[in-house]
Amino acid sequence: MKKLDFPGDVLPHIVAVAVFLVVTVVFFRPAFFENRVLSQYDIEQWEGSSKALRDFRDRTGEEGLWAPSMFSGMPAYLVNLEWSNQPVIIMKRILTLGLKHPFANIFAAFVSYYIMLLAFRIKPYLAIAGALAFGLSSYMIIGIAAGHNARIGSIAFAPLVMAGIHLAFTNRRLTGLAVTALGMALHLRENHLQITYYLMIIVAAYGIVMLVYHVREKTVIEFAKSVGLLVPAVLIGAATFFGPFWAITEYSKYSMRGPSELKAGTSGLSKTYAFEFSNAITEPMTLLVPNYYGGSSSNFLVQDQNSNVYRALVESGNQQTANQLASYTSAYWGPQRLSAPSYAGAIV
Repeated sequence: MKKLDFPGDVLPHIVAVAVFLVVTVVFFRPAFFENRVLSQYDIEQWEGSSKALRDFRDRTGEEGLWAPSMFSGMPAYLVNLEWSNQPVIIMKRILTLGLKHPFANIFAAFVSYYIMLLAFRIKPYLAIAGALAFGLSSYMIIGIAAGHNARIGSIAFAPLVMAGIHLAFTNRRLTGLAVTALGMALHLRENHLQITYYLMIIVAAYGIVMLVYHVREKTVIEFAKSVGLLVPAVLIGAATFFGPFWAITEYSKYSMRGPSELKAGTSGLSKTYAFEFSNAITEPMTLLVPNYYGGSSSNFLVQDQNSNVYRALVESGNQQTANQLASYTSAYWGPQRLSAPSYAGAIV
């Protein structure tokens, strides 16, 4: 049995957790030290729509299944319903050291990405840098600010799933099974299936690469063993989410995501609506160059009042008109109606 080398085998991971904890607390210090609350638009809307359900739970100790304040009333599955997957919730609290929500999702992103990089045999201190770059990318911070907590939480645990899958394909199968099952349970607990769909695309691409590799190496049996072990791991993780998934599946056909009774030939959401908040095909370039498409759609192209363009607008009328015209000059010139650049860093 190999003797444990504390400086080499344990200390780097303690340092990593300490760094992630300090960065999270310092970055969100108003919430931790000044008892301030982050104003999140989507969460403020949710608090209003879910108040009746939360009041009912506090009053009776039972779950309400109907949300009366949503439209003319709708099932509570996607509004505020607490499912009996308490063990997964406890796992998340342990992994995130009990940090405040939603800032715990950023800490989870650090830890999850760090574990993934370790699975790919990246040295711990480089893995720390990579994890910080992932968790502090503008996409994650913008998502937290907007109140997209479920989406950011789902993204945070996606690297943990990839870590488990890679471990299973690199002859660390039992560890891979455990990490994959845990990652899937935590990822699905966030209940953002759009991110799960994107994760499936990444897993499929990874699987094709590994299949080609094993075919060339004539080790297809090893590939099959890894896949055979990952299937139950995914099923174990997915089983913790079965209740919400089945309820959503049953209800979706009656929602706007199902066929319309008023329009012929419709089978769900229009492509325009479904992709409204997605990136265009080449927009991932903003990961390297933030203003690749001009910037955010909420920013004005004419922001400098000393610019020649602004002066020309003032000369063409009064200042009030100039300000109004300037507000129409969006810096973003891409194909989407709304967008914000997701900058990760030019050197990452």
